[in-house]
Amino acid sequence: MQTITINFDDPDLFKLQIKQYYKELNFLIKRLPKKEQDIFYLCFILGKTQKETATILNLTQGGVSHRTTRAKQRLKYLIETPVLRKARLFKDLKLIVPKQEERLMLWNLYKTSCQTIAGESIGVSQSYVRHKLTKYLKKLEEKQTSKRYYKYYKAFSLLAEDNFNVLKEIKLPKWAHKNNNKELKTNKDMYLKLTAALIKGDSVLISEGSYRNLYAEVSEVYKDSKTADLIVQLNTLQVIAKKIPFNWFTKKNDMLLENVIHFLKVKKHTTQEKLLQSIPMSKTNLNRCISYLNNHNLVDIIKGTLYTGIRYKF
Repeated sequence: MQTITINFDDPDLFKLQIKQYYKELNFLIKRLPKKEQDIFYLCFILGKTQKETATILNLTQGGVSHRTTRAKQRLKYLIETPVLRKARLFKDLKLIVPKQEERLMLWNLYKTSCQTIAGESIGVSQSYVRHKLTKYLKKLEEKQTSKRYYKYYKAFSLLAEDNFNVLKEIKLPKWAHKNNNKELKTNKDMYLKLTAALIKGDSVLISEGSYRNLYAEVSEVYKDSKTADLIVQLNTLQVIAKKIPFNWFTKKNDMLLENVIHFLKVKKHTTQEKLLQSIPMSKTNLNRCISYLNNHNLVDIIKGTLYTGIRYKF
């Protein structure tokens, strides 16, 4: 984690860096409470405003702001704290912490940042945990020049610097009813107006409204009414959108799609303009064909050029 530097003071720079290092930081972000994981994903990866995020997660805008601040505090602590392994800790601290149950106590303290949980794991009080931590920190401080012990000294001294409970989620009874999985009324302005033939299990990208840029899974398709059921799934949210309308490909469009596929198989890469010159069709129908192929990973669109490759099987 030493190679990654995140500026937590500059909001714009923080947003750019989180998006840049999201994959590298994902294993730490997964240690945040699930609701905060969703807020990070919606705000910093999809670029949604706090108001939009609040609408999706059924929170107040103030609640999103508070949880964002708290999540940043947790993430900052996690980035600064060395990554420890349980088996290694039990082995490395055997001389300093002779009792195995107290090594377990230290491990649980590291994982949860909570003295109460660490104490309960071996049946002792919170004050006992605090006393033992102080004792073992002094021993680690004496050996901090050793490469073997430095990471443990840094991890537990950082925790002792007013970071107790930093990883613990506070749950209030008045929030218990929020974010239960529920079925929302269909709102066509919230969801993608689907324009390609679908099958159950397809993943589609929502293109407009509060849920834009979120992926939804097609759970059912109704050919007779030209509608589909969609499911949007986050860590703390499941939205079921019933019977969202879309336009089926007609026989004519099916033939156009086949012509586009044949053209791409021959050319391997081309532009939409060249396609329109070669195949008589409207730009709208071409966009539908390209959208369908792109959604099914059959073409890559890079700066207006359509690319096909060996891995694409028509």
